[in-house]
Amino acid sequence: MKSNIFKNRKSKFVLTLSMVVAIILLVATLGLSSPLRPVLVDLKSKTVDRLHRIGNRMIDRRIFVLNRLKNRAEHAVRVDEDGRNEVVAELDSEISSLSSLKDTINQDSDIDSLKNEIHSIINDHRTFMVILPRNRGRLAVARLNFVTSKLDEISTKIQELIDKLSSKGFDTGPTVEAFNQFKADLDSLKTYVSQASSNFQSMSISDVDGARDLLKQGKDNLRHARKQLATIRQDIHKIIFSIRLLHK
Repeated sequence: MKSNIFKNRKSKFVLTLSMVVAIILLVATLGLSSPLRPVLVDLKSKTVDRLHRIGNRMIDRRIFVLNRLKNRAEHAVRVDEDGRNEVVAELDSEISSLSSLKDTINQDSDIDSLKNEIHSIINDHRTFMVILPRNRGRLAVARLNFVTSKLDEISTKIQELIDKLSSKGFDTGPTVEAFNQFKADLDSLKTYVSQASSNFQSMSISDVDGARDLLKQGKDNLRHARKQLATIRQDIHKIIFSIRLLHK
């Protein structure tokens, strides 16, 4: 819908510009001193001002949502630091690029150049189609990577406890069985997280359709990862229960 509105605006600009050019050519051909010149200059100035406003609105809206996601990433808790830093760095880079483009637009007074620059806001940045969903996904991956790192620590402690109990003569068979299931489920969780990370990382501005497919795959992998995480919680409860039985 927004794309159609932009196309309609473009058509009106093209029509207006064509009329201006036609009038100028007619005046030049007839060799008339042009009383229309001030009118034409004023019309061009208004068109340039309008293009400036459109470009500024489009860029300001994009920078606003990028800053909002950046703020969320910076203040997120229980998140992998490397993943967080990568997200913030990309968002900073995109905000800087859009800000530079805004400066270029505001300094430009050529109508054709301005129209190309406004098109580049969409075609060369793809803020809503690629940059935002890619980094939302990467932030979700960073949260899950934090969780898997903590589960690795839990796994080490459980193994130490099993070894200690075994050395004291306890029958740790049921505990070992539950622990093995926990480790298998943790490996599956890491696989889903890794696949989701690859999906989001591969999303490209130059291939919007491909990015849309990768986004869907990434979301599917995140959903599987969260289900796997629920299974792992059950595994941990089974391990705790089996250990408690040893002390009865």
